[in-house]
Amino acid sequence: MLRVPALIFLCLAAMNRISCEELDMDDGDFGEALVATSPINPMEEVNGPTDAVIGGSPVSPHKYQFIVSLQQKNRQGEAHFCSGVLISAIHVLTTAVCMDGLNTHDVMVGIGLHNRKTNDSEHFFEVKFNHMHKDFDRTKVVNDIALLTLATAFTNRTALKAAIIKLPPNVQEVYNVSAPYRMAGWGRTSNDVREALPLFLQGASAQLMPAATCTARLPDDEPLKASQICIDPGRTSMCQGDSGSPLFRQRSSGAYELVGLASYQVGRNCQKKNGVNVLTKAAYYLPWVKKALAASRLALHEKPMQLTSSISVSTCENAVTNGIFCRSCTDGVRWSKKCRPNDDPSAELTKTYGWV
Repeated sequence: MLRVPALIFLCLAAMNRISCEELDMDDGDFGEALVATSPINPMEEVNGPTDAVIGGSPVSPHKYQFIVSLQQKNRQGEAHFCSGVLISAIHVLTTAVCMDGLNTHDVMVGIGLHNRKTNDSEHFFEVKFNHMHKDFDRTKVVNDIALLTLATAFTNRTALKAAIIKLPPNVQEVYNVSAPYRMAGWGRTSNDVREALPLFLQGASAQLMPAATCTARLPDDEPLKASQICIDPGRTSMCQGDSGSPLFRQRSSGAYELVGLASYQVGRNCQKKNGVNVLTKAAYYLPWVKKALAASRLALHEKPMQLTSSISVSTCENAVTNGIFCRSCTDGVRWSKKCRPNDDPSAELTKTYGWV
């Protein structure tokens, strides 16, 4: 079996983001990304309505106000490719596979949406910083988590119907596999890769899988990591366009609590018997989220650093500077603005990113 990140979807329409050759896979063993495969090709989109997240149905407008749509700018406007959740007035939690390799200046965050293609600009926010887990591995799809910092707090736009989702209470949080869970997103609603994304937010119940059952369905008998959880896609499933979408539960108080973020799927089809949807476990990453929030606030308050004779390219251990904002810390928190990554010296200087 083949494991494919949620950010990778169709080799045939990969938008020059990634190719079949780069994935080194056989056509007969092609696996689709779990909930959200990869960013959906904006040129492929059709505005026709569809039914739901696979096995689900349209949710009531603005019922889950913490879910956001990540949209990539293109000549036709913006196109949905992933989702995320609001955890503060300016912070969105999503998966690293959604943001890996993207210029944050080309991404807009749609907040308070039901119809993802609204023309109301008040719903869209620019991304100021993207902090990804420093140990994110795109091939193995581990440490698949990222924190986005918005350029403007959504609370400044009082007409928006938006809210923050609660984070798990502690790192050791244990989840009962028989308890009720929900998932929601704008991903495809069938295994047909030619199907257009739904215009309206879709929701479905989800069945958590015991770790042992999940491990048995993973490729190469690789055990499920403590940082991951699984849902059974036999009846309901996340699919292309759902990457970064939340799995959540409702507390007795009525508040919604984040359980996981859609990461990847095993196998060719999203929904299938004996398949598996793998998610990033929110509770496991609580310490990382705290560190990422600190890095974000540091970046927001840092003054620009002008290039002088004493500040050169060598000053930045993990990025190449163009003289405006470049910082590297030895404690594992790294962020940069308008810098190039070490492994791609020809990258655009406009990329805003960070690692935590």
